Amino acid sequence: MPWDNLANKHIRLLALISIATLFLSACQPAPLPQTLKIGLVAPFEGRYRAIGYDAIYAARLAIREINAGGGVAGWRLELVAYDDRADPAMAQTAAQNLITDPEIIAIIGHYQQDSTAAAQSIYEAEALPLLVINAWLTNTQATTWHLAPPVDDMAKAMLAVASGANTEPISPVLIGEGPLAIAIEQELINRSGTLTPAQRNTTVFSTLPPVDSAEWLKGQSTAMFIGSPDYALRDFPLIGAEVTQGTHFVTPYPFPKDLPGAESWTTHYQSVGPHVPEPGPYALPTYEAIYLLAEALEIALANDVSPIQVALQASLSQVHIKGLLGEYNWDTKQFWQAPVIYHYRWDGLVPQLESSID
Repeated sequence: MPWDNLANKHIRLLALISIATLFLSACQPAPLPQTLKIGLVAPFEGRYRAIGYDAIYAARLAIREINAGGGVAGWRLELVAYDDRADPAMAQTAAQNLITDPEIIAIIGHYQQDSTAAAQSIYEAEALPLLVINAWLTNTQATTWHLAPPVDDMAKAMLAVASGANTEPISPVLIGEGPLAIAIEQELINRSGTLTPAQRNTTVFSTLPPVDSAEWLKGQSTAMFIGSPDYALRDFPLIGAEVTQGTHFVTPYPFPKDLPGAESWTTHYQSVGPHVPEPGPYALPTYEAIYLLAEALEIALANDVSPIQVALQASLSQVHIKGLLGEYNWDTKQFWQAPVIYHYRWDGLVPQLESSID
């Protein structure tokens, strides 16, 4: 009957439509995973540009590895990088740009004391976690985490270098300012030291920028010069020439070439792009900062707390990982608790590792 034929045709048409729908669905690409962003602010131009290049290649490597492993609980990570040239005003501009993006979950930066301090309150107002490298912020905030030892530990390490090289009491001179300079002065007072004018056979502790110290040294004759982590920068001996030879610096960020077991990591680091140079001292702390955030993010996502930035802030206190730089544990003020501090000495254009200071 005609009606039977019509019904059969209708059924066959529905079946074909169902099959086609299934086929087309199977051909559709899988939905892209959700993305969360990590901000990185560092000097990519100017006298501190070597820090920025250390940081950017290391961050890219960490994020590439994490995403290749499936991301974090199904989320992909993305890097958003800004240059602040170690300038406080540019640091504030970069921070304002970052806080306008709701997918930014945390910041790593700014690698210099003044630029980091200038941006800190901007992140704090938005409850964005800030992982600080190579700066000491005395205005401690709940959202600020230092991948650096307490400033008092840095001061003690600098004095330990001086004490180990002198059989007689030192005649100390302090140049520079900031939290580290204050801590050095207090440590000298605790040890009954007195600050003296620069003269022969004095020991100089410096928190000046390395280029400024190189210029200062040209007019001085000192027994020993001890600087902070910034003195790992190649500009220091290039500008100071012979007057910088034999000078010392202490840092929690060793050159990867001096770490046993870092050879393979260095190979991966240099594979990030063409003509990537050997990693400097700020590469590893940046790389491991990304992994710290990834571990904290996994905890935060499991707790299903919104907004994610607030959950991440809470979970950072629970993260304890071990990397090439050692174990990461936080003290009560959210500083890196008891890292190894390294003592270097400049020999020509090459920083030589002298010892580690536990």
